[in-house]
Amino acid sequence: MKQSDFKAKKFILAYGSSMQTCKACTESKKRILELFRKYNADGTVYQLATGSMPNEDCPHPLWLGIRCRFSKWYLTECINLPEKAVEESKKNKRSKKVKNREIIILK
Repeated sequence: MKQSDFKAKKFILAYGSSMQTCKACTESKKRILELFRKYNADGTVYQLATGSMPNEDCPHPLWLGIRCRFSKWYLTECINLPEKAVEESKKNKRSKKVKNREIIILK
């Protein structure tokens, strides 16, 4: 990001949806965005998208390769940056109702 031509390049986030509640991963994502904003405050963050999945949050290219290998991929502006995604995942985690499970002992 410190290179002189960094602002001329497109910055693409593609981390997928795994590890959303992992604190270390969340902090890494936030740190990457902080550095991006530091070196390119007015820059746009992009993500990969397909016609069938235009609103997926920063999908990972390997996941897209499996699920959307025959679709046309394009870049779109990343709307749901990690800070927002983390807050939403925390809300969803709190709102889930946990069912009591019956333990069956096999003999």
